[in-house]
Amino acid sequence: TTAVVIASYNQDAYIRSAVESAAADADHVIVVDDCSTDNSVSEIRSVQAQNVTVVVRESRSGVSEAFNLGVRASNE
Repeated sequence: TTAVVIASYNQDAYIRSAVESAAADADHVIVVDDCSTDNSVSEIRSVQAQNVTVVVRESRSGVSEAFNLGVRASNE
């Protein structure tokens, strides 16, 4: 299986197309939002794909920790 991890922080202008593109080609897409203050989470959740999992962080931890969290989630 193919899993894609996307870390996001304040990317509401681009995140929906990135998630849609990944969902079309991967078996599982894990999007980790690193406590965005824009509409990123709404954009991510608007993607109508069964293979997308959204993880919303409550506090900023940075891109490395967001990716690590996504990788851990892909192994579950």
